[in-house]
Amino acid sequence: MHSYPNLIPVLVDVNADVLRERLTKRGREDADEIEARLQRHDEIVDTLPDDVRRIDNNGDVQYGVAQLIKLIEELAPSEVTPSYSTH
Repeated sequence: MHSYPNLIPVLVDVNADVLRERLTKRGREDADEIEARLQRHDEIVDTLPDDVRRIDNNGDVQYGVAQLIKLIEELAPSEVTPSYSTH
Protein backbone atom coordinates (compact mmCIF):
# COMPACT_ATOMS: atom_id res chain seq x y z
CA MET A 1 0.00 0.00 0.00
CA HIS A 2 3.04 2.25 0.16
CA SER A 3 2.56 3.00 -3.54
CA TYR A 4 -0.83 4.49 -2.75
CA PRO A 5 -0.41 6.63 0.38
CA ASN A 6 -3.98 7.92 0.25
CA LEU A 7 -5.50 4.45 -0.06
CA ILE A 8 -7.90 3.51 2.70
CA PRO A 9 -8.61 -0.23 2.66
CA VAL A 10 -12.25 -1.20 3.22
CA LEU A 11 -13.59 -4.67 3.91
CA VAL A 12 -17.25 -5.29 3.20
CA ASP A 13 -17.76 -8.06 5.72
CA VAL A 14 -20.51 -10.48 6.66
CA ASN A 15 -20.63 -13.06 9.42
CA ALA A 16 -20.21 -16.70 8.45
CA ASP A 17 -23.79 -17.75 9.17
CA VAL A 18 -25.28 -15.01 7.00
CA LEU A 19 -22.82 -15.68 4.18
CA ARG A 20 -23.46 -19.44 4.36
CA GLU A 21 -27.20 -18.83 4.09
CA ARG A 22 -26.81 -16.43 1.14
CA LEU A 23 -24.51 -18.82 -0.72
CA THR A 24 -26.82 -21.76 -0.08
CA LYS A 25 -29.79 -19.81 -1.45
CA ARG A 26 -27.83 -18.93 -4.61
CA GLY A 27 -27.30 -22.63 -5.26
CA ARG A 28 -24.07 -22.25 -7.25
CA GLU A 29 -21.86 -24.07 -4.72
CA ASP A 30 -22.39 -27.27 -2.78
CA ALA A 31 -22.00 -27.45 1.01
CA ASP A 32 -18.32 -28.47 0.86
CA GLU A 33 -17.47 -25.62 -1.52
CA ILE A 34 -19.27 -23.15 0.72
CA GLU A 35 -17.37 -24.33 3.79
CA ALA A 36 -14.07 -24.08 1.89
CA ARG A 37 -14.98 -20.56 0.81
CA LEU A 38 -15.81 -19.56 4.39
CA GLN A 39 -12.47 -20.99 5.53
CA ARG A 40 -10.59 -18.98 2.87
CA HIS A 41 -12.47 -15.86 3.96
CA ASP A 42 -11.39 -16.34 7.57
CA GLU A 43 -7.78 -16.89 6.53
CA ILE A 44 -7.74 -13.72 4.43
CA VAL A 45 -9.45 -11.58 7.07
CA ASP A 46 -6.98 -12.78 9.70
CA THR A 47 -4.09 -11.38 7.65
CA LEU A 48 -5.56 -7.91 7.07
CA PRO A 49 -3.94 -4.93 8.74
CA ASP A 50 -5.63 -3.49 11.82
CA ASP A 51 -6.45 -0.21 10.09
CA VAL A 52 -8.81 -1.79 7.53
CA ARG A 53 -12.18 -0.07 7.72
CA ARG A 54 -15.09 -2.48 7.89
CA ILE A 55 -18.56 -2.22 6.42
CA ASP A 56 -21.19 -4.45 8.00
CA ASN A 57 -22.91 -6.43 5.25
CA ASN A 58 -25.13 -8.54 7.50
CA GLY A 59 -28.25 -6.51 6.75
CA ASP A 60 -29.88 -5.38 3.55
CA VAL A 61 -27.96 -3.79 0.71
CA GLN A 62 -29.24 -0.27 1.43
CA TYR A 63 -27.75 -0.40 4.93
CA GLY A 64 -24.33 -1.44 3.61
CA VAL A 65 -24.37 1.22 0.91
CA ALA A 66 -25.33 3.88 3.46
CA GLN A 67 -22.40 2.82 5.66
CA LEU A 68 -19.97 3.02 2.74
CA ILE A 69 -21.22 6.46 1.70
CA LYS A 70 -20.91 7.68 5.29
CA LEU A 71 -17.34 6.37 5.49
CA ILE A 72 -16.39 8.07 2.22
CA GLU A 73 -17.90 11.36 3.38
CA GLU A 74 -16.04 11.14 6.70
CA LEU A 75 -12.66 10.34 5.17
CA ALA A 76 -12.67 12.26 1.91
CA PRO A 77 -10.41 15.30 2.01
CA SER A 78 -12.05 18.60 1.20
CA GLU A 79 -9.79 18.80 -1.84
CA VAL A 80 -8.75 15.58 -3.54
CA THR A 81 -5.19 15.45 -4.88
CA PRO A 82 -4.35 12.59 -7.25
CA SER A 83 -1.48 10.34 -6.33
CA TYR A 84 0.39 8.46 -9.03
CA SER A 85 2.31 5.25 -8.60
CA THR A 86 5.78 4.88 -10.07
CA HIS A 87 5.10 1.18 -10.72
